[in-house]
Amino acid sequence: MADPVLELCKDGVAEELLFETWCLLHQGNRHIGKALFASIPQASITNSRGIHISAMGTTGRGKTDSIEKALLLIPNKYKFVGDLTPQSVYYNSDNISPGTIVYIDDIQWNPSNASTMKKITSNFQQSVAKATNFSGEGKTIAASERLTFWCSQVDMQVDEQLRDRFMMVEATADPIKTVEFMQDQDVGVQPAECELSDQIQLAQDIVTLIRESGPYKVRIPYARRIKGIRQNRAYKMFSDTIKASAVFNCWQRERDKDGYILADESDFYYAKGIYDGIGGISGDKFSQREKMVLQAIRDNGGLATYSEIGDNIGEGKQTIWNIINGRSDNSQQRYGLAEKCGGMMKVESGRPVRIYLDPTFKFGEFSVWLDSS
Repeated sequence: MADPVLELCKDGVAEELLFETWCLLHQGNRHIGKALFASIPQASITNSRGIHISAMGTTGRGKTDSIEKALLLIPNKYKFVGDLTPQSVYYNSDNISPGTIVYIDDIQWNPSNASTMKKITSNFQQSVAKATNFSGEGKTIAASERLTFWCSQVDMQVDEQLRDRFMMVEATADPIKTVEFMQDQDVGVQPAECELSDQIQLAQDIVTLIRESGPYKVRIPYARRIKGIRQNRAYKMFSDTIKASAVFNCWQRERDKDGYILADESDFYYAKGIYDGIGGISGDKFSQREKMVLQAIRDNGGLATYSEIGDNIGEGKQTIWNIINGRSDNSQQRYGLAEKCGGMMKVESGRPVRIYLDPTFKFGEFSVWLDSS
């Protein structure tokens, strides 16, 4: 008898079914769902550099729910959900096996956590060891290889090196529509989670088949034609997104003499859809609130006080101060918009302090395309 899950994968609808099930569980933020699913096959791709997701957004925009509903579609053996910090990954290798998706909700960054995350994400395919001391004795502990991190936080106020290692996605769901979505579930117009057990199980079976049919290795024959991405880490994530699509559709893709899956152009457009949906892949891209602050300064003639910016976008002065200057971590380092934006400068001569924005500074959207030549 034919395996129905295998037949669905052979039909090329694996990722589509995952995404459609997620949309039944979560309202809005479709771009986040797409990004999360692109990270799922990475641990089974031997030439992947890894995709890690940072879901950001203010309260009520759905950043946490978007991840938690995606986690429902991941079998327990491929995920770790619990109270965890990046540093403690070293101490939990028995529970966090190679290839695990690790979820850290409301992550609190500090220099130690940031250093740990940089090391682990930079060495995706290898285990990362650490020398430590237990009861006066030296001991070596190690984090498992091929870990994928899904994190949620209000914003990612960290240094550029850490921002570069994450695909940053912003939750933008309308809280009113979310309430309406839950009301539809209560009256039976929209299926509740408990009524979707069969579809959730099917999604988990698809993930299991995708993961266990590997390991995979993927080549992108048209890679030199990809244009518009100038940062190497951004290109790595975009390339790995193409590879994810090729793996989801590996039963429809050709393979070369070395056994590599050959990504076709539809895999590029899958990756481009995610890239466009999340507003680009870059450590220096700006969140919606940061863009609003920059535009408010520009609208004020390129020079504005904290209060003037706040009045323009409907936020308090302290909130604007935090966005621009950054909240301090345990070492009192601040990674706000002023650190991130090369065209911004504080003018502190006289009071109140004013924020200057270079009129030539660009903070628009990113773009990627496939050269036809």
